[in-house]
Amino acid sequence: LINQFSTVTDNKNFYSIQVSYPQIKGMNLSITGKNINKNIETFLQTQTKAFMHQVINNNKTEHFPNMNSNSNTLSISNTITATTPKILSIRFQLSSYYSHAAHPSTTYVSLNFDPSTGNLIPLASLFKPNSDYLNVFANISRLQLIKKLYPNLKNPDPKNYPIKWIYQGTMPDTKNYLVWNIYNNQLVLTFQEYQVASYVFGQQTIMIPLDELATIAKSGGLIDVKL
Repeated sequence: LINQFSTVTDNKNFYSIQVSYPQIKGMNLSITGKNINKNIETFLQTQTKAFMHQVINNNKTEHFPNMNSNSNTLSISNTITATTPKILSIRFQLSSYYSHAAHPSTTYVSLNFDPSTGNLIPLASLFKPNSDYLNVFANISRLQLIKKLYPNLKNPDPKNYPIKWIYQGTMPDTKNYLVWNIYNNQLVLTFQEYQVASYVFGQQTIMIPLDELATIAKSGGLIDVKL
């Protein structure tokens, strides 16, 4: 894997984009490698096009005096959290700023590849059918987040804020657990800004040792044994 860099500056539309992303390189690149590269490139194209479209729309509807290419920015960086025969796990950080916004915004996206095929690994495929893994995630996430964010809060009531915020953002729903990675024999779950707490707390992550998921892991699957 080699980290690639790309920069785009558009002085006419007042934006700049900086991207860092991994690519598999080699003289005789396999179909698997090509598939992984294509998936990453498609993801990046989707994100950058959406950003450019939003900027251009903003420029049409608002008046921005003294604009320059740094008025709207998008920066995409990546962290490779695991590279084993069973998984290539990557987390992308997308930091964007639109002119006159109160503050930048950061979102996270994970791409987890099967190195034998180059295909993306669905989270559900890690667990036994009907294992209710999302409910397991919810229970573990709530305990960790409450302890981390509000260590001095006694008898936290899930009906009241800010604990209610945590419960809502960790509901056993697939959309709440889209950002997952494998790191050092742990399952890492990333929550977006505002998902489980106010902006001042930023994004939150929790780590679940794979051993704790052994009873619901699919037999012979990705997390059935330590990576």
